[in-house]
Amino acid sequence: HNYLQNKWGKAVSDAKWYDMTVNANHGSVTSAPVYSESNKGSFAFDGTNDYISSSNYSLSGGQTFEVWFQITGGPDSPAGMLVQHDHAVPANFGINHVSSDKLAASISYTDGTREYSGKTTTTTFSHDVLYHVALVYDTSASKVIWYVNGAYDNQWTLSKTPAFASKPFVIGRWSTSYNNYYFDGNVYKASVYS
Repeated sequence: HNYLQNKWGKAVSDAKWYDMTVNANHGSVTSAPVYSESNKGSFAFDGTNDYISSSNYSLSGGQTFEVWFQITGGPDSPAGMLVQHDHAVPANFGINHVSSDKLAASISYTDGTREYSGKTTTTTFSHDVLYHVALVYDTSASKVIWYVNGAYDNQWTLSKTPAFASKPFVIGRWSTSYNNYYFDGNVYKASVYS
């Protein structure tokens, strides 16, 4: 399989979160989310103005977005955990924390429509608990499939085709285009696979 994996590492004094893969898709840290070395390291996002954005990257076809995370508050629904978003196209794909402490697929479609809170997990996430979640876009079945802690959680059939654009990945906020929709919690690892 060909894949892109963003295993972003520790922030340093130049306000970067370094991509530990050969892709060098480094992230810029905004408003100083707090880095902690506990549990192999995480960034704590305050839900008001912290986020990390990468350089532009093109996605297409089947994707898996994966996050190790812990919710501590919110959400400012939809609070982006790991999203690639372009409001103007529109094009986006990723994982949002939404009302009722569920996660939802953030998807834009080639017909210009989008959604960000309907295709949710069945799992309701407790605060201050470490979770692993994966959102898979299966092109052959035209579905998005949720996995929580390595187990199947839920799936949704898509009636439209997702739209992708060359935009930054954002961790801790839904989009670089908006000054709201921030995630309140910790992110330990964020990966994107094609």
